[in-house]
Amino acid sequence: MEHSPTPLRFLLDENFQRSVANWLAARGHEVHESREVVGPEAKDPVLNWLASTEGLVIVTYDEDFRYAVRRIAPVGTKAKVWKYASVLWVGVPAPRAQKRLGECIELVEHLFLYAREMTVRVERCEVQAERVVVRFMVPPQVAGPTQTGAE
Repeated sequence: MEHSPTPLRFLLDENFQRSVANWLAARGHEVHESREVVGPEAKDPVLNWLASTEGLVIVTYDEDFRYAVRRIAPVGTKAKVWKYASVLWVGVPAPRAQKRLGECIELVEHLFLYAREMTVRVERCEVQAERVVVRFMVPPQVAGPTQTGAE
C-alpha cells in the first residue's frame, strides 16, 4: 500500500467502520476514532470543537456535518467564538465507503495538501458516488475560486 507523502490528521465519526481507520493509518495518516477519544454518541459540537482545535479532519457520513458551521461559546460566557473543522463527508453507503475512498484517496489527499500549501482551508470535501467536490475556506485577502469538482 502506498503511503501519503504528507500525512493528514483524521477524526472518524463513530458511524465509520474500524477497517476505514486501519486503512487510512496504513496509508500513513494519523487517525483518531471519536468513540475512543470522546466516547460513544459524542455530540457534533464536541467533535467540531475537538477537530478545529487539534487540526483534525472529521470523516463522516453524517448529513449534519455536510453543511455545518458551528458556533462554540466557552461555558459560562456569551462570547461568539466561531470554530470551523474541515469535513470529509462520504456520500455513499457504508459497505461501499472504503472502496470509494480507495478510488479517490489520492485526489482527496492532494486537495487537502494543496489547501495547506496555499494557506487556505478545506471547509468540506464531499466524496460522492460519481464525483468529489471540495469547498475551500479562503481568507478575505486571498482571491481565487472557492469550489472545484473532479470526476
